[in-house]
Amino acid sequence: MPRNKRAREPRELPALQEGSVRQKRRASEEDYRSLCRSTQDGELHAHKDTLSCAAAGCNVCAYRLVVKPYVASASEAKFRQNARPQECLRLRLAADGAHADTGGLYQGARRILTLGDGDLSFSLALRRALPPVTQLVATTHLSRAELDRAYGEALVAKTVDELRARGAQVEHQLDATRLDLGVLGEPFERIIFNFPCVASADGDVSADGQHAEMRANLELMRAFFRHAPRLLAAGGEVHVTHKTKPPFSHWRLVDLVESEEPPVELHYTGRVVFDPALYLGYAPRKVATAAGSFPTGDAVVYVWRGLAARAAGQAGESTLNPALRDADVWFDADASPLAQRCRKVAEREGVPPSGGKEIGKERAGEAKRKQGARQGPGPASLAAPEPRGAPGGRFPMSARVSGPHCVQLTAALLDLVCERSLIL
Repeated sequence: MPRNKRAREPRELPALQEGSVRQKRRASEEDYRSLCRSTQDGELHAHKDTLSCAAAGCNVCAYRLVVKPYVASASEAKFRQNARPQECLRLRLAADGAHADTGGLYQGARRILTLGDGDLSFSLALRRALPPVTQLVATTHLSRAELDRAYGEALVAKTVDELRARGAQVEHQLDATRLDLGVLGEPFERIIFNFPCVASADGDVSADGQHAEMRANLELMRAFFRHAPRLLAAGGEVHVTHKTKPPFSHWRLVDLVESEEPPVELHYTGRVVFDPALYLGYAPRKVATAAGSFPTGDAVVYVWRGLAARAAGQAGESTLNPALRDADVWFDADASPLAQRCRKVAEREGVPPSGGKEIGKERAGEAKRKQGARQGPGPASLAAPEPRGAPGGRFPMSARVSGPHCVQLTAALLDLVCERSLIL
C-alpha cells in the first residue's frame, strides 16, 4: 500500500455488508491507523496503564494504541503479529496476583450509571475495583428473563447477587432513551454506554444491527444524547464506547451531537483508547445473546461533559482536563512501576523485549522534535522532554498528562510505540 495514503483525510464511504468480499477489499485498502487513531485534532488519549504496558513490550496494548503499525522512517519494516487480548501482560500479572483492577477511567467517581450492560460483567468489574463509597447503578436493556435465556440463569444470578451484595443497584429492562431519576435515584457523575447497538431486524439474535439498521442506530443515539444531560450531576460526563472501523466509523457520534437542533447540552472533550484490561473480567457481548463476542482493538471512549457545569465554571474531576495539558506535566511510561512489573513478566515468559531498533542521539533528537512539533502550536516548553534513561538508551515513551489517569497521544508517540514495541 502506498505510504502517502497515511496523511490523507479518512474517506466517507457507504457502508458495506460486513464480511463481504467488497467490505474485506475496502478494509485492506483503508489506512486504519489514520482512520481509527488520527491525532490531528489533538483529542486522542490513552490511560497511563495502557501506555505503560505497551512500553514494557505488550504487543496487545501496542496494537490497541496504534491499530495499524507504521513507522515513517522504516516504511518497509515488518511487525510482530498481534496476540490474543488475554495475553496482555497486565492480565498475566493479574493471574499471578500481582496486579489489581483500580477502576480504569472511573477512579474517583462517586456516582456511576452503566447502561445496556449485556451480561453485567462491566458493572461487576467496576464494583469490584471501586471503593464502597462509590455508588453504582447497573442496568440492562433486557428483562431478567431474557438475560437468563441469553447468558444462563445460574451465571446471571451469580453476577446480580454479587453486585447487590457489594452495594450496587441493579435494574433490568431499562430504555437508555427513557430513564427516570425516580427509579435511578440522584443524578450521576458518570453515565457509561458501552457499544450501543440495536438488535438485528431480521431476527438473528447472534448478530447486532449495523447496516440495515444504521438509521435505527443513529436515532437511538440521538434520543440518548438528548435525554442523558438531564441525568448528570454538576460536572458530570457521558462516556460512549464505540468501535471506529467501518461501518462503525460512519456513525460519526461527535458530529451527530454537534449537529442536533436544538443543541444538546453536552460538550465534547476528547476520546480515550478503550482498554478492556482496565476492567478485569469484562467481556463485551453482542445484543441479546451469549453466542458471540467481538473485537474491540479499534474502540475508543468518547467523552462529553455537561454544558451546565462548564458554563458555571465547575471543574470537578474531569476525565480529560485541558488545564493539565497546558501545565507541561509529562508521564514517563518506561519508569512507571507498572511497566517495570510487566517487563519482569515479559522476561520470565519469553516475550520479545520492547525496542526492536536502537535509537541513537541523532534519532532521539529527531523523535523529540517530531513529538513536540506534532503537539500543535504552543510555547517551546511544551516540547517533549529530554530522554531520561529509557531501557537500552532508547528514546523514552513519555506523553503529556491530559487527565487524572490519561495521557495525550500524538502521531510521533504512536510511531514510537510501533518502533519500540512492534517492529521486528
